[in-house]
Amino acid sequence: MVASPVMTTVDAPTPTRAVLLDPLSIECLLRERRRTGAAARDEVWEGVLHVVPGPHGEHQRLVMTLAGILRESVRDPEGGLVFHEMNTADPDRGLPDFRVPDLAVLLPGSLDRYRGVLIAGGPDLLVEVSSPGDETYEKVPFYGRIGVRELLVVDAETKRVE
Repeated sequence: MVASPVMTTVDAPTPTRAVLLDPLSIECLLRERRRTGAAARDEVWEGVLHVVPGPHGEHQRLVMTLAGILRESVRDPEGGLVFHEMNTADPDRGLPDFRVPDLAVLLPGSLDRYRGVLIAGGPDLLVEVSSPGDETYEKVPFYGRIGVRELLVVDAETKRVE
């Protein structure tokens, strides 16, 4: 018999790893995350779910500032499209293999990659704002494989740009 899932609060300064071996608990967790909207930033890396915590205030502020600048530069839709937290997927695998960058830009020659729920293939520009303990740099090889033309990484704390 499978035990009922227990809700608890964990006070951790950085993201921790969790392993759930009970399929019922996993389904309950995923259903609850979808119901509450908490799953919006979750990613699937080659079939493995990565549950991503929400960004802190400075991260959000920086993303919104950059989004405003990009939207002024890239006029919808004639000049392209700017997306916030859009699923960005391997075009051959789709949603079993995607990441959710902070910002994605498609210029006019790449608009065919936009599929409503995802961008299939590399956008012209991706912006990742990195925060302590996140997986920003682990995403870089994936972004290279799917053909991202330019990647901008901004450190949320130091504002250092790469």
